[in-house]
Amino acid sequence: MPYKEGQPLLMEIFAGTPLGQAVRKKLFGKRYITMFHYAATLAFQYETGALSGRAMRDKLDIFHKMLVKPGTDINRSIAFIQSEAKNRLKKFIEEEGKEPDTFYDFIGLKELEKASKVMGISIDDDYEYKNRKRHFKDLRKLWGHELALDDVYKNILNCSLYGLGFGSSFPELTVRMYKNSYEDINMSKWAEARSHGLDIPEKPDIIPLEEREKEILQIVAAYTAEFYPELLDPLDLTGFEERILMDIRKFIRAGSRNGR
Repeated sequence: MPYKEGQPLLMEIFAGTPLGQAVRKKLFGKRYITMFHYAATLAFQYETGALSGRAMRDKLDIFHKMLVKPGTDINRSIAFIQSEAKNRLKKFIEEEGKEPDTFYDFIGLKELEKASKVMGISIDDDYEYKNRKRHFKDLRKLWGHELALDDVYKNILNCSLYGLGFGSSFPELTVRMYKNSYEDINMSKWAEARSHGLDIPEKPDIIPLEEREKEILQIVAAYTAEFYPELLDPLDLTGFEERILMDIRKFIRAGSRNGR
C-alpha cells in the first residue's frame, strides 16, 4: 500500500512509550522534556532502532521502504544511516579509546556531555568526596533543564533511524551493548543517584534481549499489517499472536488519528 499523508512513521510509534512517560506540560505553555529524560529517550530510541536493524539486516532494502516518506532526501537512505553509524562509532572510539559499553554511554551520556559544556557544568564523577554534594547539585541542574518538545522531537525520531544503521552494520556489538545495559548495572551508583533526588525507579528494569527483540518485532508486525500488509511475508513477520497484534494496531490507529 502506498504511503498516506498523515500516517505515523514507525519511528513515531517507537517513540510513543518513552515520550508518553517523560513529556510534561505546564499549565500555561508548551510540552517539554527534561534533559535527563531527553538523553534517556535518545538512547532508548537508538537502541530500539539498533535492535530492529540487527533483526532486519538481511531484509533492510524491504524494511527501509516503510521507514521514510516517499521522496525523502538522501539523509535517510540506507547508505547514509549506516555511514553515520560507522562515523559515530569511530569518533567515540577515538575519544574514549574503546568501543561503547552501552547505548546510554554511546548516545545519552554524549548528549549530556554536550549540554553540560553549554551550561558550564562538569558531569565527571571522579570527584573528591568533599565535592560530591556539589557534584550532585550540578547534575540535578543539568538533568532538570527543560527542553521544548517541538525543538527536539525530530532528533528523537532520527535516533531510531540512525540506530537502524548501527544495528545493521554492527550486529554483534549491538547485542553486547544491550546486554551490558542489564548485566553490569552499578547498583550502588543507581541507589546514590536516587538518594540525591533523581526521579528514577528503585530498581532498573531487566528485560532479556530475546524478550525485547520480540516486543519490537511485534510492534513492527502490527505496523506493517496496518499500513504495508503486502510486506508481512517478505519481512517474515507472520506467526505472532493475533490478539497482541490487534491491541498494538489499536494503539497505532489512535496515534494516527490524534497525531503527536
